[in-house]
Amino acid sequence: MTLKNLLGCGLLLLLTVATACNACNPPFNPEPRANQPNVKWCPGSPGCLTTGKGQIRAGVGKRDVTPRGFEIPNVNYLVSTACDPVMTSRYRAGRCGELREDPRDCGVDGLCRNDPGWTAGEPSEGDGVDDWFLDCGLDRLCPGNTPETDDPSTPAVDESADGVDNDADGAIDDGPYPGPDEGENDRQFQAVWIAGFGNSRPALGVYDPVQVRCMALNTNQTTAVVCSLDAVGFFYDEVERARALFRERHRELDLDYLAVASTHTHESVDTMGQWGHANPIPITPGRLEGHNAYIVDQIVEAAAEAVSTLEPARLVLARTSSGRGGFLRDLRDPQIYDDEMLVMEARAAETDRPIFTAVNWGNHPEILGDANSLISSDYPHALRRAIEQGLPATGSKPALAGRGGVAIYLNGAVGGLMSPLGVEFQGRDGTEYPPSQETFARMEAYGENLAELALTALSDEANLETVEEAELKVKAERFFIPVVNRVFIFAFAAGLFDRLVFDEQNGEPIDTENTSLLEVTGSAQTETFTLEAGPWAILGVPGELFPESAVGGYDGTRTLGLPIIKSDYCPPQESCRAESADDPCPTQKPDGGYTDCECEKCRLCAPPDLATAPAGPYLKEKLGGRFNMVLGLANDELGYLVPPWQFKVSETAPYFCDAEDHYEETNSTGPFAIPRIEGALQKLFDFAL
Repeated sequence: MTLKNLLGCGLLLLLTVATACNACNPPFNPEPRANQPNVKWCPGSPGCLTTGKGQIRAGVGKRDVTPRGFEIPNVNYLVSTACDPVMTSRYRAGRCGELREDPRDCGVDGLCRNDPGWTAGEPSEGDGVDDWFLDCGLDRLCPGNTPETDDPSTPAVDESADGVDNDADGAIDDGPYPGPDEGENDRQFQAVWIAGFGNSRPALGVYDPVQVRCMALNTNQTTAVVCSLDAVGFFYDEVERARALFRERHRELDLDYLAVASTHTHESVDTMGQWGHANPIPITPGRLEGHNAYIVDQIVEAAAEAVSTLEPARLVLARTSSGRGGFLRDLRDPQIYDDEMLVMEARAAETDRPIFTAVNWGNHPEILGDANSLISSDYPHALRRAIEQGLPATGSKPALAGRGGVAIYLNGAVGGLMSPLGVEFQGRDGTEYPPSQETFARMEAYGENLAELALTALSDEANLETVEEAELKVKAERFFIPVVNRVFIFAFAAGLFDRLVFDEQNGEPIDTENTSLLEVTGSAQTETFTLEAGPWAILGVPGELFPESAVGGYDGTRTLGLPIIKSDYCPPQESCRAESADDPCPTQKPDGGYTDCECEKCRLCAPPDLATAPAGPYLKEKLGGRFNMVLGLANDELGYLVPPWQFKVSETAPYFCDAEDHYEETNSTGPFAIPRIEGALQKLFDFAL
């Protein structure tokens, strides 16, 4: 999550003075309100009173939530030339990634006066009409459109059905202009803004579908559904809308608990609102109008399908480990990894047919990087496809049969910061993928390598555990987390985030529209939960959990061969440089602060003090099952959940500047998140059903 990037230098210049004062970081009472309301507990609540073991029943549902109708940019106004060959061939695009910081009326070629290669005489330059996007409506077809048809000179080539944008107008295999459609020629850019890195990255098209996939479990009177959504994050308010709509639309279906977790793909539509056009700062949400409501609708239908298809089943549980090499990179010390992959397959009791195969593992789906301009679910897509359809024999690798059914990817502890970027690995066919490569081929190979681990684990009969009867237990707690990050408060007040901010002392929403930014203090309402069925258990956390919060490892047992803190953690003081020049950092100011973010970051560097790290047991241990899953970004995305002992922000511009190796704090709600989450979870661990 990169909310600091969304604001950029423009907002930093605008608000740095304000953030340095006490009024902008008012004191917060860290103690939670005593009477915070709980969510349902099952069994034991009305409608799910029956206790004890029962036959497990399982169901599954899925829906496509890929945005289809949107306008596209003029590629000449995109800044990156490091484009994947797929993008170049499919869209004839030589540029990709983010828009220029300041798009100008420079004609369709994107070249303005004084730019290298500029020539005079382009008719649309300087005519007062934006040239940096194609204002052709949601079908992307403008007046005068030339259809892609059979080429008379090469009759074997049918350009109307070859899957390529042959005329480079942004529409693949299009026909004649059908007339104006929604948004056409309104001088507004109906874009899909891709979320997950910086701002202003408009989509050119779709590489693979983004979906919501839901698994349902039932014993006796208790039914729970867990959905996995291909999104960078989905707010708690949206999940509550889905729950309300399910109750309204499907009264005939008995559903006690609905959870929605995001895969955290960095290559799909902005569902949160913070990754829209920034010039120089974002002032309008990056959400595609109406798309979140469509996602909510499809979550409801996928969940309903899962409940409607419940049938007697057995759960087959497996575990394996990915290791670090070729899979994981920890971008923040201490080096602590949770590389365990847990697989839960629900098989029909009578036929042994797989209903769903759920894979739980933790890493950022961001292999495609920030130069990609095609919508994608990133490596979860390749992983799921390979689990369902299998993998062919290649090189020294044997073929692996697919499981059929529906594969579901459940992301785990990704914070702190777990990433595939910079990882070198080899595909199943022997192809080497260097750390710097960010391509679709690399993404596919990476997902297939993960699927190979899961499929191999399921084939090891001696290490599988099977459960047919269990008691499904559901526990959930709704609570508040104080938001002290002024960047987040700006996003709330500016309407970039579509969620409420609460005064947790009275439980009422705050009117952020009519309250000064310097006066807003408040809390986000969120939720955590646990599900249990025999030896299987899962806990959901509303953001990007650090692996150390899940498994500990402060004693060096989880470093996977690396030093827990790198020896060169802090750069030499003489190497400190200013942010915008090659000059050495200025002298520290008399008040103790610095005039430059990079200088402060460098001068105040200090390695993590492991002596202050908390003792166990840690969250996975507390769950109590033998197959314990951590589900990140569950029912919410509140950014990085930084452990308090590691929490450090800038002294002069908190949350706008970051300390050395403390980027995650600038994209967190503040230091109270983990204590509140762990406190809520402890209530669930202590509550016996």
